[in-house]
Formats: sequence, C-alpha cells, structure tokens
Amino acid sequence: MESKPVLVGLFSFAVAMFVVVGQGSKGMPYGWSGLYHLVSSGVSGEATVTDCFALGTHQGSHFTYVVGGTNYAGSSAGCDPGPGGRLALVYVPDDPAVAASQTDLARWKTVLPLGFLAPFVIGALTYWRANMRASQGRFQR
Repeated sequence: MESKPVLVGLFSFAVAMFVVVGQGSKGMPYGWSGLYHLVSSGVSGEATVTDCFALGTHQGSHFTYVVGGTNYAGSSAGCDPGPGGRLALVYVPDDPAVAASQTDLARWKTVLPLGFLAPFVIGALTYWRANMRASQGRFQR
C-alpha cells in the first residue's frame, strides 16, 4: 500500500513537468536548446525596432540586426523603445539567426527556474496528500 502514494506523486510530477517543458518551449522562439545557447555563449549586440504589433493584450515588436554583413530579423515581447529605436540584443555567434532581446532573455532566466520548481512542489504535495489518505485507510486500489 506504501507504493501507491509514491506512484501518484511521481505521476503528478511527470504531468507537471510535461506541461512546463511543453508550454515553456512554446514561449521561446528557439526552444530550450536555443535558450541554452543564448545563455551559455550569447554575444551582445544591437537591433533596430522596425514595427510594433498586437500580442494578445500586450504589444510585441519586430526588429532587424546585422551580424557579419548579413541582415537578420526577429521579434520581441513589448514595444519599447518603439519603431526606429535601438534594442539591446543577445545572439548566438555560431548561428546569428538565434537571437533575443536582453529583456526577453532576462525574463526567461527568471521565470524558467520557477517553472521547473513547480513540478517538484506539485509532486511533493500530491505525494503528501496521497500518503495521508493511505494512512487513514481512504486510499482505494
């Protein structure tokens, strides 16, 4: 009977982790590997905001930048500094098409650890609740 709460906790952890990884990668234009490369080997640069667009209830922006004489384009959450303004940028030197605004990168670096912590908390709380129910004899097979 002891293994049931453990299985319930592990299942809850797996489902929560699946949601975090799946939803987290949707918010990042280059997925988890792109974020890793931006954080580990990203180089600072500068981009020019070309226009702003509606992004749900907020605004986003398109930007262009030049690396090694080649033009690249990207997008960012938020429209600050506005069209024509300069935007601080981080790009991967081996693949300059992988880029993000420094603001977006800072947000991802702050929010993602919390996203990975959530499945551990959900799994632990589910295990604790299932264990309490099992000790009271209310856990059914």
